[in-house]
Amino acid sequence: MTLQRQVSCTARRRVLRRFIALGGAVALGACGRRKPPATALPAGATVLALGDSLTYGTGATPDTSYPAVLTGLSGWQVVNAGVPGDTSAQAMERLPALLKAHQPALVLVSIGGNDLLRRLPEADTRANLRRICELALTAGAQVMVIAVPRPSIAAAFTGSLSAASAGREEIRTMIFAALGCNLAWGLVDAVMYLVGTLTERARNLASLRRTRSAASPHEARAIIADAFPGRLAEAIDVEGLERMRQRLAALPEPPARARLGRDDYTGALGVFLLVVLATFPVVVPFMLFSETALAMRVSNGVALALLFAAGYSLGRHAGGVPWRTGLAMAVIGAVLVAITMALGG
Repeated sequence: MTLQRQVSCTARRRVLRRFIALGGAVALGACGRRKPPATALPAGATVLALGDSLTYGTGATPDTSYPAVLTGLSGWQVVNAGVPGDTSAQAMERLPALLKAHQPALVLVSIGGNDLLRRLPEADTRANLRRICELALTAGAQVMVIAVPRPSIAAAFTGSLSAASAGREEIRTMIFAALGCNLAWGLVDAVMYLVGTLTERARNLASLRRTRSAASPHEARAIIADAFPGRLAEAIDVEGLERMRQRLAALPEPPARARLGRDDYTGALGVFLLVVLATFPVVVPFMLFSETALAMRVSNGVALALLFAAGYSLGRHAGGVPWRTGLAMAVIGAVLVAITMALGG
């Protein structure tokens, strides 16, 4: 299932439930003016669905786009005026000709998602939506504005990997959003690596000071034993713990506080690059192939190969059967993606 189909289905269900609940009565959109009472539309009324790829039905068949489904449920003549990749400014430019050609009784406005993805000024988007409403109202049509959710990091990332049927401009936008997401998560993971390293180092210093300041050798050995995992601590006898205590006591005075060094910052850089570069190969097919469906299939194959490679390495590190771990990782990844898509992610 493509991103467009996922979002389109979710948006379509919400819109249709609203229409059914109203029994055909239409709420006016927030157009910056006092809203007059809504008027129910009779069967056969012309409705103009203005929007982008969500309205057009990218990723769905023509008879399953939301305007087509709404036509069947309501009896209205719903004109699909969705154009993939359209911004609010482009939709505003198209609207006068559409109003003149179809003379709709109602205009459904679902636009602005591409403005958000391209990070266009929000004030401009609001102004364009207000102007769209004004044009429709001036033409004698009622207006319903369908809300467009703000994109999140997760949505941008998953969207870039599931835009098989979106327009090329939308895919390009999603690719940049995904790369920005990778940079953000790489930075987060690098910082958390440094925080974890510093915390562990401070904990070790505290344990060393407690060992050296213990009231008795027995207490010092107990502190050392507590620092080991349970089974490993059980395997170390009293003589072994005592040798450790004596070596710790002979060490030079430890620093006053834990510090990060050059190796730690180098490690953080490695974490950052690993996170960013690990998902970059999944985006590359969209840069190499002009046919979106082919790029999507290649991207899916690359993602599965990366999951298998990661699982294989994990299996070797853990002492298991590498190929089984790799296969399990690929299957788990595919299942998680399917669950995410099923939940609308």
